[in-house]
Amino acid sequence: SSSSSSSSSSSPSSSFLLFGILLFPCLASSQFWETADPAFTLASGGDTLIVRGYFPTLNYTCSLLPTGSQQSAIACQVLGTQQTQTELRYTVPPWPLAAQEATVQITDASTRKVLRGPGGASERITIMPVWSSKSATAGASTGGTAQGSQTFTVNGLGFDRDSSNYVCKFVRYEASSPTADIAQNLPFQPMNNAELVCSTPTWTFEGSTDDYAGKAILLIEKGGQVVVYQGASLGNQYFFSTVWKISQSTAYSSPGQTITVQGYGFGTLRDQYLCSFESTSLTVQSKAMSVSSSELHCVLPGWSTKAQTVDLVLYKIKCRDSNYQVYNCTTQVKLQGTQNVRTSFQFLTSIHNFSKFSSYAADSQPSVLTVYGGGLNSGDSNYTIQFKSLLIASQILIIPIQASDVTGSLMRVTLREWLFTPNQLCSLTVFYASSSIPQVGNVNAEFTFMSMWYDYQDGIPPLRGGASSGNEVLTISGNGFVFQRQLEVSEQYFCSFSSGAMQLKASASLVKSSTEITCVTPDWGAKYTAMKTVVSLHKGNYTYPNTAEYEFSPSWSSLSITYGALSGGEVLSVFGSGLNISAKYKCKFSFNQDEVYALSDEVYPFDTTKIVFTTPRWGHLTRNNVRIYIFEGDRKLINELESELFAGIMFRYVVGIRVSAPRLTIRPPDVEHIFIQPDTFSVTPIVIKIISSDGSVANTTSEVTFQREDQSLSQGKKVSIYCARPGAVSLSFMVSNSDGSNLFSDKVHVICSAGFLFSQSELSLRPGSPSANFTVSLNSEIIKILTIQISADHNLVTVSPSQFTFNRSNESVQVSVSWSAAGKTKIAVRAIADNDNLVFQQSTSTLDVLCQPQIIFSSDYLRLNSGETRRISVRLSPPSSLPVVFKLQADSPDYLAFDPQIFFGTNISGVKEVTVRHVKAGKTTLRLVGESQGMLYKLSLNCSQDEARRCSEVFTNSYGCDFSKFYKSNNEWSLLMSQISDAAGVKDCSGYLDCLRYSCCDSPPSLRCSKALLDKQCSLDLLLPPLSKVEDASFDFGVVPLDQQQAVRLYEEWVPALNCMPFVPCAWSTCFPENGNYDGVVSGGITVISL
Repeated sequence: SSSSSSSSSSSPSSSFLLFGILLFPCLASSQFWETADPAFTLASGGDTLIVRGYFPTLNYTCSLLPTGSQQSAIACQVLGTQQTQTELRYTVPPWPLAAQEATVQITDASTRKVLRGPGGASERITIMPVWSSKSATAGASTGGTAQGSQTFTVNGLGFDRDSSNYVCKFVRYEASSPTADIAQNLPFQPMNNAELVCSTPTWTFEGSTDDYAGKAILLIEKGGQVVVYQGASLGNQYFFSTVWKISQSTAYSSPGQTITVQGYGFGTLRDQYLCSFESTSLTVQSKAMSVSSSELHCVLPGWSTKAQTVDLVLYKIKCRDSNYQVYNCTTQVKLQGTQNVRTSFQFLTSIHNFSKFSSYAADSQPSVLTVYGGGLNSGDSNYTIQFKSLLIASQILIIPIQASDVTGSLMRVTLREWLFTPNQLCSLTVFYASSSIPQVGNVNAEFTFMSMWYDYQDGIPPLRGGASSGNEVLTISGNGFVFQRQLEVSEQYFCSFSSGAMQLKASASLVKSSTEITCVTPDWGAKYTAMKTVVSLHKGNYTYPNTAEYEFSPSWSSLSITYGALSGGEVLSVFGSGLNISAKYKCKFSFNQDEVYALSDEVYPFDTTKIVFTTPRWGHLTRNNVRIYIFEGDRKLINELESELFAGIMFRYVVGIRVSAPRLTIRPPDVEHIFIQPDTFSVTPIVIKIISSDGSVANTTSEVTFQREDQSLSQGKKVSIYCARPGAVSLSFMVSNSDGSNLFSDKVHVICSAGFLFSQSELSLRPGSPSANFTVSLNSEIIKILTIQISADHNLVTVSPSQFTFNRSNESVQVSVSWSAAGKTKIAVRAIADNDNLVFQQSTSTLDVLCQPQIIFSSDYLRLNSGETRRISVRLSPPSSLPVVFKLQADSPDYLAFDPQIFFGTNISGVKEVTVRHVKAGKTTLRLVGESQGMLYKLSLNCSQDEARRCSEVFTNSYGCDFSKFYKSNNEWSLLMSQISDAAGVKDCSGYLDCLRYSCCDSPPSLRCSKALLDKQCSLDLLLPPLSKVEDASFDFGVVPLDQQQAVRLYEEWVPALNCMPFVPCAWSTCFPENGNYDGVVSGGITVISL
């Protein structure tokens, strides 16, 4: 890169030139040059340019001609002392143009004639660019931030401003660096031929061991070729400094928060960094961990004073030498931030931890909770802490924090009682005034107010249990119980006792202290059987998880009576609790610890609270003061009221009374009688006074006296009871003798029954006629509403309404009755049983109703001419239920001649005719009168005769009413009749068959047949065989059976191995004791005019 030195010896070219001049004298007169050295030179100039040729005058100039046509030549400086005829020397001038090839031009100064050169490339030299210094546009030219984008000017010569392939390249040159890091920006174009502007790249490499992010040598390249540096020593160095900024300008004051420091040139292996938070009152520092060359993580220290804005300074701590050896970290270097060395940073108030996360809901000594945080205002009284249930949002406890309990980094909270559901997670929030302070860190801001119980104590044996009637105090031990007076009703404590679905609350529960609750056992036995139960503790809707066992034992406490009759038989109710309705109990009556005793029968309880015994007879008149004990099997029941749990209750046997009827129902003003007598007689008189509970309803004999000799009266003495008006009374008996007087209450109950009043005494209905009405009213007052039922027998009529409710005693109801079928029936009015209206409980009143059947004539008017005979058709609706004979009657019988009667068998629905013949002129009315006696009446018509009676007695007594031969063969029956006739002394008993049947109605076979029919609800399908249309009064139903054998088979089905045909009239009368439906029925009249 420097010019060639001069040489005293001739060069080969000089020798050649001299030789040429000598050989060619003609050339000596010509001037020329043939070489120029060097071929390359720097644009800064200063190199020596040696031109060789033939220069006879030694007065020549040298110029460098640029390649461009419009560029001026650049003159060289002559080195005058070094000129010879064969060699000229010049100094290359600084090149103000773009580096390029330039043509060397030698000119004769005298003649200004340009000398001829060698031509071509030999006439040209290459001028190369060079740079020598750099100057900063902004900042120091010796270095800048590792962030890059800082510019500086590179000064030199030969820069081609028309070219854009220049590159500024920064090469780490630290000897200690393990890597040859290179950073560069994009190619750029110079400003002019002497200046170009460099923009620094981002220095992304690991920081240096000293104060810098990196040290680099600046290289300028053009088209990949290095531009020569010709400048001061170290002038081509460049220092990258670390630059940083923070990702956030605020953070919570609690320790452990991480902020990210972003920048360039951080060391990752060799250096340590320090974040320093500095205020006038406090400076705290923490190490920053290098994540990469562009990122640090600074874990914030706790800020232990009031939250505020501070200066954040980043220090680099030099801990390693150039050989990477760790030495004492003492040197701290402040690193430039994006703004300046100090960056504003704000600490915010926060909470990050607590000294405890649970406490008892209540305690004898208040518990203290320490809240750890940062940025708190020491001595400030505006802080509060809130505990809020995560399950029930309305359960909130707020505690103010005393100013004296607040420092910059913690608060001490004296906890108060938690009045709500215990053992549930609560959120924990600290407030300053009305603003909540954030909770940071990994600790959940949750708190539990605990409460628990362990066991209970009961002071009365048997331990772990007691009487089913309850009232035993259990003391529950535990922790965290809140005094009841502070609690809402929905949050009160209570104990429960349960077994499966059965559960009762304690009759009383009381908090005695934070560690003790008392519960009074409930009357379990009032609702349930005695059993083992589970004791649970509750607070409002919350149930504590712990449980214990408590066994309720059956118990008893009182008696319905404290004395009773020596004869026993008294109703003794024992009242208790928890009785087992599936177990049997007995009552022991004991004198002097079982010196003598008596036992009742074993009985089941009436319910879980009562057993009803019947007192046994006591045969020890002088040892009549006894104790009563109750047993379930062999186990003696607890007595609730005695000081000793299993002690008995005193009971006294006294002279009692016997009555013949404990309950009477009398219809006023009737009189009834009962018999009474004492159950034990003594030498002294026994006076029994009879007391009515209401003398205005019923009264009786005032008193009866019994002497000892009266014990011979088997029934005792009669007492008359008079009913004055409807009502109910009880009769009590005061029994007095020398031992005193004892009242036996309610020994006889008397109901003077009430009834119903009808507006009519009877009803008569015809088919097709309008409904008949009658009114029902009460003959006594009612206490509460009374409902009656109105019905009729045999479905012959329909009644409306069928039911009615009396709301007042003076009400009445109108009943409508409609004809449905012919016959006689009764309308019954019955009171529906009602305990509130005792006098009506058994009240029934009936009204007779006659439902006339229809006797329908073909015409209701008839005209007869003299000598004329006419027939009148007669039809029955409905058919007759039994055979019926209708007799014809005329108001004036002299005008007509007519049939005396007509006959209808059972269920005959056809038409019969009556013949009427003219006798003489006149007017009259014809009517039919029905006669339809019951079957038994028909059989008995001739049975009052002596012969009939004797035949019947023999057949009934000697032959057991055996009709079987009657159906087998005529010969056997005739022989039987002959035998019976001989025995009865009658010529022929066979003519009295109907009497034999009549007399057998009370015989065993007849009763069996009647019972079979009753068991079938008196079914007509069993009674009536299929009948023909042929009438014959000798048959039971007045009609010949359609099939005689079929009829026999029907009656053989009633009772196995017995033919019930002979006993059909008896069975019929059992089911239907009344006469036929047309008995006594009178038809409407037919008007007959004889002309």
